[in-house]
Amino acid sequence: MVILRIFLLIILLNVELFAGERFTIPYFPERDLTNAPAKVKVEDITLDLNITPRPIKAMSRQTIYIRFSSGSEYINVENVVIKFNMKMDMGNFVYKPKVSNGALTQNFIVPKCIFLDKRWYTKIEFSYKGRSYQQILFFDVKE
Repeated sequence: MVILRIFLLIILLNVELFAGERFTIPYFPERDLTNAPAKVKVEDITLDLNITPRPIKAMSRQTIYIRFSSGSEYINVENVVIKFNMKMDMGNFVYKPKVSNGALTQNFIVPKCIFLDKRWYTKIEFSYKGRSYQQILFFDVKE
């Protein structure tokens, strides 16, 4: 019986209690979408990003726009996944938009943090010509 309790305790201690994926990273101002659009490179692919309306507010409908390009051509990437989370667990906010003519538009709503944290992390994953890519961006919500 004691061995069973120890076994159950070990299982409980190893269970992931975070509903969403953790992907917090140090802050990079060039990846911040709080006040303005951003343009970031992921290896050989450029992402032009924007969130509207501004200011970005919790509990309000927002829209993220992303345009993908390589060189001077817009490209249709595949398997796009957009994830939102904070340092603390705020839930599992995952979107799988479709790309058309090298761009996508995705509506989203993020909740308000009861501890008044404002920084949200956005992870964008996609594939192109058999290779996988990802980028993490930031935005702060306003009250």
